[in-house]
Amino acid sequence: MTRAFWLRGLLLVLACLTSAGAMAAPEEPWQRHNAAGLQALQQRRFADAEIRFTAALREAERRGPDSARVAATLDNQARLLATQGRFARAEARLRRALAIREKVLAADDPELAATLGRIGALALRQHRFVEAERLVKPAVASLERTLGADDPRLAAALNTLGALALMRGKLEEAEPYIKRALAIREAALGATHPDVAESANNLGFLYLKRNQVVEAESLLGRALAIRERVLDPDHPDVAESLNNLGALDIMLGRFAEAAPRLESALAMRERAYGPAHWEVGQTLYNLGVLHHFQGDLAKAEPYYRRALAVQQAALGPDHPDLADTLDNYADILVMDGQGAEAARFKERAARIRANTNRP
Repeated sequence: MTRAFWLRGLLLVLACLTSAGAMAAPEEPWQRHNAAGLQALQQRRFADAEIRFTAALREAERRGPDSARVAATLDNQARLLATQGRFARAEARLRRALAIREKVLAADDPELAATLGRIGALALRQHRFVEAERLVKPAVASLERTLGADDPRLAAALNTLGALALMRGKLEEAEPYIKRALAIREAALGATHPDVAESANNLGFLYLKRNQVVEAESLLGRALAIRERVLDPDHPDVAESLNNLGALDIMLGRFAEAAPRLESALAMRERAYGPAHWEVGQTLYNLGVLHHFQGDLAKAEPYYRRALAVQQAALGPDHPDLADTLDNYADILVMDGQGAEAARFKERAARIRANTNRP
């Protein structure tokens, strides 16, 4: 039986405005709308955040379509869209911000490289691995050259490279990127910052893949503790940590602990994203694995079936994440006497893995 877990390596970092023209007096409408939008985003009032950022963009464009304020507001809109899982639309906002910065900034300005890194992170969220690498590797080199070795913007790009290597199954390549990102973030942001939790989560996921369960549990537990302390209790990042720890519980045979974690993660993700989001599909899959491991095929089957439907609709019929779901669902079909149907699922899983070079 195969298993899948989830990592998040790809939170967008809000761009900092450093030019004098980007700074505004508190009473100016642009700054007021931006501040209100960021507060609404933090409180997960997405509709309010969208209204405020739209108003901020309108105010920014009064100074011309290529101002630093326009680029900064587009960054904020992209952050909102990515939080909602609307990655293609978020990427379009960042590409417009990049076009502005390419016009008005020097070629070696670190904000250009940071923006490329954020676009690469979104490409990775959409599983465009080659493009993500093409964008982020030069961004890392540029950021290190212009900002030095200890800047959080460099850490964000390193984190993306680590997540990319993890998703390709290249654990040895991923580890130094993620460890370095974690060390930079701890030093620059403090031990309880959400970005520290992100890197701790990714390193814990790496150890999970290696079956280093003690190290994995320590890091995944740390990520959850930070997130529960500093984020809204219903935040999707909390759900992600519960999902990953539930998956670890399954590996260790702690089924009684896994069930409430995974059920909570599923409910939180459905509230945040709706029933058809691909992260919902991940938790549905893990709940199927939980009942499969316990030998309760009647409970496992609907979770696998729904996970497969969600993943196919959200990710496409040939996405790498489908392979494990297809395999496990086929196992259920075999035990139910549906051997011919199971064989078709197994063949499809093998074809997906062959096409993506995944084991």
